[in-house]
Amino acid sequence: MKKIAKLENENLNLNSFSKFTGMHCSDIMKELSIDSGRASKNFLRVFVDKLITESGANIDNKEYIVKTIRMVQPHKTKESMSLRVVDYCSMVDQTWDISDFRKELSHTFVFFIFEGPASIDATVFKNVITYNFTEEDLMEAKKIWTDTILKIRANDYSSFISEKDTGTFFFKIHASTTSDVLPTPENGESVKRSFWIAKKFVNNRILIHME
Repeated sequence: MKKIAKLENENLNLNSFSKFTGMHCSDIMKELSIDSGRASKNFLRVFVDKLITESGANIDNKEYIVKTIRMVQPHKTKESMSLRVVDYCSMVDQTWDISDFRKELSHTFVFFIFEGPASIDATVFKNVITYNFTEEDLMEAKKIWTDTILKIRANDYSSFISEKDTGTFFFKIHASTTSDVLPTPENGESVKRSFWIAKKFVNNRILIHME
């Protein structure tokens, strides 16, 4: 686990963010002349993207995956984390070792962590940490992936493993409306879904490493 104060990868210059830790997002916006769309639902992600640009950090999207975490209290979030929307038709022909899900989890994740209510002026930037999923994590992910693949191949889109069934990963809808669909292998269609990282995992395996 690497934090902004203890980086081993010199190419990933997260130290440029250290001077902002403990500051309210609104103050950071003023200092860097950032306009990140205060009314946007994805304010934090827009804010982080612009913060990365203004800070000159070298975070290559091909090697790293950037995510935001909003804590409601120290070391605790109430939100699970979505990953990329899956392609039903291509994923059923994949094996675990070459699956899109495993490839995604093989990246280094860079988590920008905030604390406070859903108010820009009350949100505080707390830290940046990186996380590499362990072999144990990947084995747990494989169980969810295998169950998901078997159900898609069986044309069963109603009984995927949910968050209440697991404290690690799960598979659920990732769409704003039920009309937001993708083709299925049976020449049908189903609402968009993705794999998710459970909030219990975020709290117990990622945020636990916060200073």
